Amino acid sequence: LVLLGEITPKVYAKQNSVLFSKRMSSLIKFFEVIFSPFSSILIKTSSFINKRLKQKSLDISMEEISQAIELASDGDQLEEEKKILKSIVEFGNIDVREIMKPRIDVVSLEKNVSFNEVLNLVVSSSYSRIPVYESSFDNIYGVCIIGFLGLFLAYFYTAEPLKFSSRKGLGELTIFLTFGPLLTLGSFFAMSNTSIEISFQLLQNFVLIGIPLGLLTTNILFINQFPDFTSDKKSNKINLVVLFGKKISRWIYLANLFVIYITTIYFFKDSFQTFYYPNVIFLIFLSLIMYGMYIFVGLYKYYESRKLILYNIHTIYYQIIFCLAIILTFYL
Repeated sequence: LVLLGEITPKVYAKQNSVLFSKRMSSLIKFFEVIFSPFSSILIKTSSFINKRLKQKSLDISMEEISQAIELASDGDQLEEEKKILKSIVEFGNIDVREIMKPRIDVVSLEKNVSFNEVLNLVVSSSYSRIPVYESSFDNIYGVCIIGFLGLFLAYFYTAEPLKFSSRKGLGELTIFLTFGPLLTLGSFFAMSNTSIEISFQLLQNFVLIGIPLGLLTTNILFINQFPDFTSDKKSNKINLVVLFGKKISRWIYLANLFVIYITTIYFFKDSFQTFYYPNVIFLIFLSLIMYGMYIFVGLYKYYESRKLILYNIHTIYYQIIFCLAIILTFYL
């Protein structure tokens, strides 16, 4: 989303600013002419409806609705029905912790059970919705925890009051975690069809393979901050380039590359002897290092120039090629 929805269009627009502005202005004007009748109708209709609803709206409390249910109930109405109606009214005031279940009390189904087993469980538990899992229910918790962390970091990357993107390097750390270790761990939990017992070795492996992936994406964001230095500084967006300045930040980009290379080598060090084509893998990795150094030299020379845009684009290519090379390594 960050790569395709923000960084790539921004890089292209900066490299072809005049041409991009001319083309987009015509397109925007075209859509404005086409959709203006529809948009004006929708705006007027919604305004009319809002005015009517405001006139007819009544301020009724939940307590008054509950009392109305009591008064409207006749003698033949079951107590259970009244309880259901009251529960519907009061549902919005219930906290999540009030309905949470301990792990040992959760009712769930393995996806391959028979219909009779499903029916018996539904009747005995009285639940209308039951989670279904494959092979192991425990993996759901790993996915949920990592999913919650990813959602939290993604939302507060730009949202107040945390707004990590403006907090002295926390934006870069957020991108690194969500596109790196959290992504690899979450993928493993989601795709595994066996119960996973977390161990130090398992965490180490998936964090290690996540580090280069996260730093590759972080470098895309990082090199894009150089052209935006002035505007980011004025808007008080304190990213790493604003915090350390452009000159020092060039070395941060290089440090990220070295960490990428070191963690990748460490991850594959035990498997190197088992590869069918170790010489091919060595050449691929050497080519990646040379390509990375080429991009860094361009950043080092042109960090104050518009020529840096070319190396912004190369950083995007570098992430794609590096990830493909890692995938290819598993098959060689």
